[in-house]
Amino acid sequence: LVIPPPFQFARGFDPEWLGRPDLFADQQLATTSCSLSYAVATFGRWGYDLLMFGYDSIFARRDLRSYFQDAWGDQLPRDEFQCYRRSIVNAVSGPLRAVREWFFRADDPHDLQSTLELMSRNVSVW
Repeated sequence: LVIPPPFQFARGFDPEWLGRPDLFADQQLATTSCSLSYAVATFGRWGYDLLMFGYDSIFARRDLRSYFQDAWGDQLPRDEFQCYRRSIVNAVSGPLRAVREWFFRADDPHDLQSTLELMSRNVSVW
């Protein structure tokens, strides 16, 4: 499940899920990871910039920013909205149409509340 910017999502820890219950042993959970905005905010507090975003995200130490900028000719940190907009979104357990709608239909910042409500309804059904 890919929650779009600017929404921040991270799966909380639950000791009952240690070792993956047999009921779900052959499935990938819809909320296995965290949202890009959550990762950018969290790693940013620790001194890391978003370097690349695709199936996974790659962050680089901020003190190394100039090396990457010189080597790649790009400015860091990357814009998380642009990265998400250009990415291939993988939806697990839910329709990709719904995930794309969360990001591309929202009229930021005026429509964030309705987008959040739509995400909540979709995820609770999945």
